[in-house]
Amino acid sequence: MAESYQAELEAKEMGAIENKIVISGLRKVVQMSQSRISELEQEIKEKSTTIAKLEKKYKANSDAQNSMRYDYLKDILHLREYVYLKENKQSVNDYVDARYFEASEDMDERV
Repeated sequence: MAESYQAELEAKEMGAIENKIVISGLRKVVQMSQSRISELEQEIKEKSTTIAKLEKKYKANSDAQNSMRYDYLKDILHLREYVYLKENKQSVNDYVDARYFEASEDMDERV
């Protein structure tokens, strides 16, 4: 009986040691996971900042493009009106050379 009790104690001690090893391993996994989560959160912040900058740049480019489109169409309308007056032989002496669209005005220096 003493031997079975001794064997039982040894089994419990082995189980306790195995549990400590498992717990230690799980703690390491949790620490590594928390570290990886911190890295991913930092990456998300960086990506969010980059996205915000790109959205701002896109908005500026879009506004510039819309402005150029508006001026270009205004020029075409003006010229169309001039051609119409000229073809109908109406008073074209008071033609005003108005240019609203200047392609190089809104372009970057790189282009």
